[in-house]
Amino acid sequence: MTTTELAIDEWRLLLTALCANSPAWIGTLGAADPYTVVFPTRFTWLRSLRWLPPDAWSGLALLDLAEPGTVAAAAWEPLCGELRRAPPTVEGPVLFGRFAAPGTGHSAVLNLVTDFEPKGTAAPVHTVHIRVERVRD
Repeated sequence: MTTTELAIDEWRLLLTALCANSPAWIGTLGAADPYTVVFPTRFTWLRSLRWLPPDAWSGLALLDLAEPGTVAAAAWEPLCGELRRAPPTVEGPVLFGRFAAPGTGHSAVLNLVTDFEPKGTAAPVHTVHIRVERVRD
């Protein structure tokens, strides 16, 4: 069974930390090779993440959720507005939204990979990838 509950304040901190290139706010940093592993994290819902810091254009975070498939995609809409469909992957349908992090010079694009049923934002999210992009003036 999925819920629509999400730790909004914790997700806001996670996304802001990534946009500010400060993953130490999230948890303990490992060696970079080329991804930096953040483990353990300060959030019970996040086991770990792999972080490739932004270069001149973008960075990438691959999240290892503690309980994938338990939260519906709609729960992310308060953070990143209306979710839109992206082309599906072999993992499943993809919805995406953007989080603005003022003062960091970056924004985050959340790619939420969901189950096939139910369709749309009611589908549970099992994978989250975050692309951090430089804000263009």
